[in-house]
Amino acid sequence: KLEQVLELEEIRSCQEMANEMEVPEHVYDYITRLTETVRNHEEVDLPVSPRGSIALMRASQALSYIRELKAVNMDIVKELVPVVWCHRIGLKGTTTFNSEGAPIEWVQHELLQKVKIG
Repeated sequence: KLEQVLELEEIRSCQEMANEMEVPEHVYDYITRLTETVRNHEEVDLPVSPRGSIALMRASQALSYIRELKAVNMDIVKELVPVVWCHRIGLKGTTTFNSEGAPIEWVQHELLQKVKIG
């Protein structure tokens, strides 16, 4: 049996506060560079969509809020890229409608190692 821990209004309030977390310009730039790297990568058949970039930003805001940070930082983005994007990227030769996307290791190696912070 599950017990209720939050009222609906409390959940909505948390969502609103997370969405208001500051995203500094250099973090937006980093997300943009990550997105461009995926879109221009020779092994990618199905790149990250604009919605995928927004999902990464929103997830980064939510985690920053949960961790009680003052703003989103690039370490949070780097932490979330593999879990937010791996299913959103289709690699050449593996893209199908039932595909699970790019392996997390590929995302970590091909994106996070190549797209430098700053």
